[in-house]
Amino acid sequence: MFGKDDAERLVDIIKNFFGKGRYPAFTIYDERKGHYVTKLHPVLKLLIVFESMAILLIAITGIVLYNLNWSPFGIPIAAWILSVAWYFASFFNVNALGLLRLLHLLAAYWFVFELVVHVGILEFDPDVWKYHKAIFGSGEEDLSDMHFVKVIEESDQKGVTKE
Repeated sequence: MFGKDDAERLVDIIKNFFGKGRYPAFTIYDERKGHYVTKLHPVLKLLIVFESMAILLIAITGIVLYNLNWSPFGIPIAAWILSVAWYFASFFNVNALGLLRLLHLLAAYWFVFELVVHVGILEFDPDVWKYHKAIFGSGEEDLSDMHFVKVIEESDQKGVTKE
């Protein structure tokens, strides 16, 4: 999840955009523990939350758009969703079904937009093609590129004695 360290890296990324600093590594690997501290760009961590919310919204609104009377095992799920939508639709003076259709469409557009941006980052930036290769090819990330990667070596850690 997005945390304090991610916020600090995001500030450094913005500073780098304006020429005020170095682009921080967003892949950080801890050699002593043998696993990643983080593997994702801070902006991507935020976008994943919005992408998940869009998928959930598409699924919930899609139930009602698929069948207004959908009730598996006698549980009136579509009716419940529609009644909640009626409550919010009254604030905008619109029909609940129209509100659900609009939310479904907006969430779908957001999902497609974010997917294009996400894939575009991997496809159009030659510095991150290694991630594309790791995802679809080797399954392992190349930690030798120090532009986006920081390896916390055992000798760099305080209080660590070599055996």
